[in-house]
Amino acid sequence: MKAIIQNSILACLAFCLGTACTEEAGVETAINGKGYLEVYATIEEASTVQSRADNNTQNTDKFGVGMDNYFSYLSGSNTFVNGCQIGLFSANGTDGNYDESRLVNVPLTYTLPNGETYGSFVNEDIEISSMTNLGHTFAYYPYSAINDAFSQTGNPLTYDIDLYVDDSNNPYNDGNKNKVIDLLKASNNGTISGWRINYTFSHACSMLTIERGIGFNGKNWTDGDNEVLVKLKNGLQGYITRTTGNFTFDVEEDDSAPVIFPANYYTYTNDENEVIKIHSVILPPKAKVEYIKIMDDFGTWQYVRPEGNILQSLEAGNRYPVTVKLDGPSPTIYPHEITSWNDKTISIENKNAGIYDLDDLKGWIEAYNNNGSNLTDYGTVGDETPWIFHLYADIDCSELTEEYQYFVQTFTDRLEGHGHTLSNIKLTRLINSTSNNIGFIGDLADGGSINNLKIDGISISGGTGANDCTGTIAGTITNGSITECKITGIEIYSENGTVGSLAGKAIAGEVDKCLLEGNLRLGKDASIADGQKLFGEMETGFSLKEKNTSGVYVFKAVVDNAETGENSDSTDDDSGTNNGDGTTGGN
Repeated sequence: MKAIIQNSILACLAFCLGTACTEEAGVETAINGKGYLEVYATIEEASTVQSRADNNTQNTDKFGVGMDNYFSYLSGSNTFVNGCQIGLFSANGTDGNYDESRLVNVPLTYTLPNGETYGSFVNEDIEISSMTNLGHTFAYYPYSAINDAFSQTGNPLTYDIDLYVDDSNNPYNDGNKNKVIDLLKASNNGTISGWRINYTFSHACSMLTIERGIGFNGKNWTDGDNEVLVKLKNGLQGYITRTTGNFTFDVEEDDSAPVIFPANYYTYTNDENEVIKIHSVILPPKAKVEYIKIMDDFGTWQYVRPEGNILQSLEAGNRYPVTVKLDGPSPTIYPHEITSWNDKTISIENKNAGIYDLDDLKGWIEAYNNNGSNLTDYGTVGDETPWIFHLYADIDCSELTEEYQYFVQTFTDRLEGHGHTLSNIKLTRLINSTSNNIGFIGDLADGGSINNLKIDGISISGGTGANDCTGTIAGTITNGSITECKITGIEIYSENGTVGSLAGKAIAGEVDKCLLEGNLRLGKDASIADGQKLFGEMETGFSLKEKNTSGVYVFKAVVDNAETGENSDSTDDDSGTNNGDGTTGGN
């Protein structure tokens, strides 16, 4: 398992708001008699889970507050240090009135007196008679004076919160490339307990972690080649809103906000002693990723674009782990499980859902044919089809001991071969079979598709009946597509029915960019479509695009088998399978 370590900042913020008034004055006594706004705050570590940071990390922000290797704030007691600040907003003023005296981006500074275990955030310039006067409140870390310049607008009140920093105002340590602050936020609806307003800090933004997969392992890196940039579709501005309910944090589109973000680089060693290369970048919530710019192992900058709904509208407080691979004609983003950005260890399996070896292939065959519950082991749910299955390795099928007429009886989903090869496949027309289809797929139907798959060495003992349909990829294509497939080492033996190097019968669908090589040895009652060697029969509505069958040889018997005695006086009867045409063609 690859352990990508994550945790969140769990915090309890306690407000102890005092007054200099005495009990004789008939009002609340100050909790510690100071009379000014004071906030006790710790970022407490959960005791039952593992921190996401290396214990030896030296990462801190500019105040010295601890961060992990992804430059995300650490949990742990006594995390705050002298000088760090939080910003505070309140619904009401210190006198309890909802007016212009409400607190807007008020800084409170952490102080740890000598000899004390815990310090507090204070602002000695703000006096208050009762902590309940403030009503709803919102706090964030780290404080930024930039937010003072933002005006409060609208009804309800809205305050802009700056999420971005430039190189001259980066709050983190050297080496951090995040341009979005790991903003911590907390709000309270005015509920108090024991003179304290309790908060739990959470992450206001999202994190994207990018693992380098096949084709992006950095084998030939030079300085700067490990740079990764993430481009968003639009800029986003953060703001908080005070309604009749609690304070809320959100974002809205803003053309002036940045859209290109550099990523950090980090390595760790997993349980299998593999060095894992990770890039991380903090992004605004609701970000929509347009592309990831990353250099492949051949020294080419690739612009990898997410497909479908992958990396669209990232939610606050979530971490989105993905792997970028070049295991086909174009680079692809493979998402892992989206998890809360919280204080727990997240384990990502050493492989994405897919087919990696012979056992996986057998498991997929059984699960698909029997509608098994473990289909998630081999694929993911797609947009256009319910399932997208992935072949992630070359597999030698010679050790398959079972007899197969087809691997999958009726396939209505999508199989991505990613350029990998299935070799030494053997298929046989099974006695008493209720299906007339013989091929890797029995019937490719309902928009099912096979893409970028290679087969090297496929032997088929095919049809014996007039209705049998025999082919390599499929017995019948009822309604499906086959693209960018290469089938070599074809050996088909079929006495009867419709036979093709790709499929026995093609009713509706499409074939494009396919190359086939091998031999079709047909009995005199077997048929193949005139003018091409892909199919035994092709209906007019089928779309046949780029293909190459010049390496396909058709040997068609003109006499019956010699052992039967039929047509025994025909020419060339000694073998019983007179290879009549034996042509190559250029179809």
